[in-house]
Amino acid sequence: GVEVVDLSDPTDPTHLCTMLNEGGEVQSCKIVDGILYAGEYNKNCVSIYDVTDPLNYKKLGVCSLNGRGDGMTVATVNGRTYLYAGTGHHAVAGLANSTPLSNLYYGQGNGLDILDVTDPTDPVWMSTSKIDGRFYNTSCDFWGAEYAYDAATGRSYAYLVSNFNGLYVFDVTDPKAPVRVAHIALELLPDSPNYGSYGLTGSRAFIYNFDTTGENPVKYGA
Repeated sequence: GVEVVDLSDPTDPTHLCTMLNEGGEVQSCKIVDGILYAGEYNKNCVSIYDVTDPLNYKKLGVCSLNGRGDGMTVATVNGRTYLYAGTGHHAVAGLANSTPLSNLYYGQGNGLDILDVTDPTDPVWMSTSKIDGRFYNTSCDFWGAEYAYDAATGRSYAYLVSNFNGLYVFDVTDPKAPVRVAHIALELLPDSPNYGSYGLTGSRAFIYNFDTTGENPVKYGA
């Protein structure tokens, strides 16, 4: 769930409540105008709460995602409120490390989901943009999204970040038809101090799109 702490006096934090959900691990939170958006990792969703009064919080709705939930952002564009959610791992909830790699949803949850949350009690799916190929690793599994508006051109952009796959930039001026305009990947060299922690070897299941035989595994293989 989500812990709510009163930080009005940062020298004396006061715990207010624990917002328990239905069993999903909350990996990231975002609050906009008294509305809390909670990215639920293994439930493949973002839950929405009214936290205007944290002691009497109310669940408003749920945004189903095409991947596990984590970081997200919310922006109001042309009078509509949109949720931009980074997703990862599997395209449906409930898949485990032991799930056969032949499962069509395994490792297919990496991407960006856009939902219209103008009415938080009735979220409306706008689009899903997937990134390159299948990918799954549980060692360092974080992803998120940010939004920006270019006043000079009148265009909207969403930035999807994935710690393995890099940074993706989408033109989301039409939230129903995003266009990928850039991808930036950082090098991960075998002599890097934490190279081994990225799970290139080990007992946990993973799928890489990368050429792990070269010096830069973030270059996509065949």
